[in-house]
Amino acid sequence: MCPGVLLRITFALTFLVYARTVTFDWVFDDHLQVAMNPWLDSWRSLKLMFTLQSWAFSDFTMPAKFYRPMYLVWLLVNNKLFHGTPGWFHLSAVFLHLVVVYLAYLTARRLLRDDRMAVIAALIFALHPSKVGAVAWVSGATEVVLAAFFLGTVLAYLRWQQSENRAMKWLVVSVLCFAGAILSKETAILAPVLIAAHRWLTSAPETNRFRSTATLISPYLVVGLAYWIIRVDVLSGVAELGGTLSVAKTIYTIPLAFWWYILHTVWPFGLSLDYPEMIVRTASFTRFILPAVGLLVLAGAYAWFTCKSTLQLMGLWFILTLIPPVGAILVLQPHDRYLYLPSFAVAIIIAECLSRLSINKTAAWVLVIAIAFTVGTYQASGYWDSDVKIFARSMEKAPDNMLVRARYAGALCERGEGQKALDTLLAGYNRHPESVTISYSLALIYFSKRQFDDARRFFTHTLSVAEDKRVKGLSHFHLGLMAQTEGNLTEANREFRNALVYSSTSAGFHQALGNVLKAQGATDEARAEFKKEQQIRETRTRNL
Repeated sequence: MCPGVLLRITFALTFLVYARTVTFDWVFDDHLQVAMNPWLDSWRSLKLMFTLQSWAFSDFTMPAKFYRPMYLVWLLVNNKLFHGTPGWFHLSAVFLHLVVVYLAYLTARRLLRDDRMAVIAALIFALHPSKVGAVAWVSGATEVVLAAFFLGTVLAYLRWQQSENRAMKWLVVSVLCFAGAILSKETAILAPVLIAAHRWLTSAPETNRFRSTATLISPYLVVGLAYWIIRVDVLSGVAELGGTLSVAKTIYTIPLAFWWYILHTVWPFGLSLDYPEMIVRTASFTRFILPAVGLLVLAGAYAWFTCKSTLQLMGLWFILTLIPPVGAILVLQPHDRYLYLPSFAVAIIIAECLSRLSINKTAAWVLVIAIAFTVGTYQASGYWDSDVKIFARSMEKAPDNMLVRARYAGALCERGEGQKALDTLLAGYNRHPESVTISYSLALIYFSKRQFDDARRFFTHTLSVAEDKRVKGLSHFHLGLMAQTEGNLTEANREFRNALVYSSTSAGFHQALGNVLKAQGATDEARAEFKKEQQIRETRTRNL
């Protein structure tokens, strides 16, 4: 229980439990966001990372668009150093996690004023299994980059606040770290609220709390305002989220989502990338009223028991850092990696509670937690070895989630198990024939197998149930390709034009129509389509 020894054990365990990730391949979003990202090939892309939304390099439809340039810069630096080798990216993520663990320890020292309890908090934070998705998955490392800047913001502020001469350099460092944090992920915009709360709670009673707090957070607010102005310009709005959003359904789902995250914080075992769909459509007693009342009771009890203590601030930390993923629950759905930053607050709470026990009891509890979390983290990290493993695990947890089923089938196809992928999708179609994802995936598989009759049937079915314009455009595009292959240029012409109605800026659509027009003898029209295609590709690549 010596702090120095315990800190070394924390670093050693953390490294060892994640060491095998260096043998892991790219999985899920890594293929597009890292391996196929043209922005990561040139330092000239830095300008694009700060002036365009984070998925602007791709023509693929994403459920949401974000502005996270610092994370992309981290990927660019890694790619320049390691030349696209996934093992080195994974090792970099592990070392970045270790840096965050050390920052967590330093921050906990400032908050708890006890070295031993600070190390215990760092150990709990480092080994909590919910972090697997952020550390073992390169595309999930957004959370780690955010946490590094976020903890830097809070730590530098605490250095300033607790120093005798109130050296302004630490406040400047805090504000600069805050700028890095909000450029990493939107969650950081709430950091000034935590700093203001700490300032208010720790100010002497005779001081003007409102004035001193407002003065303190003013530079953070200036940086935050500048960020939102840039963000609105880049995204043409505060945010751009795909899908059909509903304010009512979001409100109904929020209490259940908060309980989901609380339970996964308390019992972080049996984890997965995906879980059953969480959407509460009505104000039902069991799925809305009861969870909402339970949250209010829990919050009230916590506030009462932690009155005028550091733990009250940690409760606020947990809530605030969960607000963004919970508020966008219909689009993002629950994921364990979003607990990366909130779990710091939980680690502080647990360490504070353990400090009230005898040294022997504390040591026993630390041993139990360390063993349980190490085993849980090691087990959960194994699923991130490959696409097949991670989506097979998702299928175990959410067999009725059709998006998960489609991803699993895609991973099987990549591994050459086409028939198993087809059987997986057909089983999903029999259970949920209204699923656009399953119908479209089936159509693509039959198209790749050149079974055009079956492919045409499922593309047509997809058009009858789909609402997303991008999916409709792609369905018409593939129908056009089949007609062109079969020599029916008139039908191909019609389908390619239909595709452009739904998705006029998709790469390849104008080119395909131009090829058909050229074959039909409409040379001038074909030339015009080729020119449009060239303009689209130039816009997408941004001269890269």
